[in-house]
Amino acid sequence: MDKTILEETTTKSLSGELTFPEVVMKLMSAGVESYRVDLYQNMKTFYMPNGEFYSESFDFQGPIIGTDYSKVMLISALEDIQNKRIDYREFLKRIMLAGIASYHAYLNGRKVVYMSRNGEFHVEHFPQ
Repeated sequence: MDKTILEETTTKSLSGELTFPEVVMKLMSAGVESYRVDLYQNMKTFYMPNGEFYSESFDFQGPIIGTDYSKVMLISALEDIQNKRIDYREFLKRIMLAGIASYHAYLNGRKVVYMSRNGEFHVEHFPQ
């Protein structure tokens, strides 16, 4: 596991240098199977097929996670980042306001599961 590549995808996502499709390509080429982002702790954990994992914290000052889940706000943030109208930092802020506490990107499964602080969830399949 090349931790440098993993750390680079986080840093460059936050700086606006990498888009989600670019992150997915880099992580898959590094053998990552999935990763989880915890917005309470600003932690990202990468999972490998052999059971190895690597966790790192990331520098982000977001709002308090909304107490109520808003699928409308989440879908709006997803559409805006997919259409490059917002960057990753703004995306994180908006999904937190929508009540999202964490998300898990399943690279091989080509989907992301967004989880609210109350257990509601939304499955977003990777765009083609």
